[in-house]
Amino acid sequence: MREPEQLDADQRRINEGWTQAIRLGVALVSRPLDEATYDELRSFIAVEADAVVASLNALRDRDEPALRAQIADLERHGAWTGGTA
Repeated sequence: MREPEQLDADQRRINEGWTQAIRLGVALVSRPLDEATYDELRSFIAVEADAVVASLNALRDRDEPALRAQIADLERHGAWTGGTA
């Protein structure tokens, strides 16, 4: 995966939001009644989730040539495996 400083603002926000959502999901499964986890989840939804979704939509709205160029760049750096998100 690319280093965070190589990502633009939308990509960083998506990466951070994805990581946080996965971490919270794991915490909910492993500690389903933990009050601190629920507080963190509420905070994520209230403070960060809208910005992450907006960044995801902005990334989806990028034109195909720009996305293909980025995939080629990722392939050159060995960070793209051809998988889907």
